[in-house]
Amino acid sequence: MRSDPAMTGDNVLTGIVPLHLPRDREALEAHFAALDSEDLRYRFCASISTAGVTRYLDRLSESDFPSFGIFGPELTLIALSQLGQAGGELEVGVSVLPTFRRRGLARALLEYAASHARVRGLKTLLIHTLVDNTPMLSLARVMGMRVEMVNGEADGRLRLRADTVAEGKLGMPGRASHPLQKPALLLGQWLPPAKPSPST
Repeated sequence: MRSDPAMTGDNVLTGIVPLHLPRDREALEAHFAALDSEDLRYRFCASISTAGVTRYLDRLSESDFPSFGIFGPELTLIALSQLGQAGGELEVGVSVLPTFRRRGLARALLEYAASHARVRGLKTLLIHTLVDNTPMLSLARVMGMRVEMVNGEADGRLRLRADTVAEGKLGMPGRASHPLQKPALLLGQWLPPAKPSPST
C-alpha cells in the first residue's frame, strides 16, 4: 500500500495530485461515467451526453488547463477539480462521486485551487453552477464567496488576499498549470477544437 498520501478512517487517499492527459484519461472517463445526469448537469451547467463528455475530454487534452484529483479505494478517482484561467480569475469546476460526498473533499479541492491561484498572483477564485445546486452554493458561501444569480445560473467569487490560504495548508506544494456567460470549464467553449485524426 502506498504510504505517502494521508489516509482517513474510511481508507480514502486524501492527497491532491495533478492529473495529466492522456495518462489519466481512463480515470477521468470513469469518474464522469459514475456521475448521474443531474450531477453532470450541475458540473457542466447543461445536460450533456456521454458523447459530449468524450468531446470535452478530447478538447481538454489539447489544452493546458490543469486538473487535480483525489483517489480513493482501488485508486478510483473520487473527486476532481479542473481549472481555467481568464485574466485575474481562476475558475474551478468540481465534482465528487456520490459515495464520498460530505467528507470535505470539494472544499479541499477549492482551497487547493485558491492556493494555486494566489501563488500565481491571481485575484479571484470563481465557481460557476446552477441556482439549484444547493450543496455547491452552500459551500461557496461558507468559504466566503460572493454569490450572484442570473437566469438560473450562479457565480461564486472569492477575492484572494495574500493570506487567504496558507501555503502548504493541505500538505501539497504549489504547482503550475469569468463571468456568467460562457465560463471556461462548462462545455469546453474556451478550449481549442480537437485536432483531427491523421488520415491513414
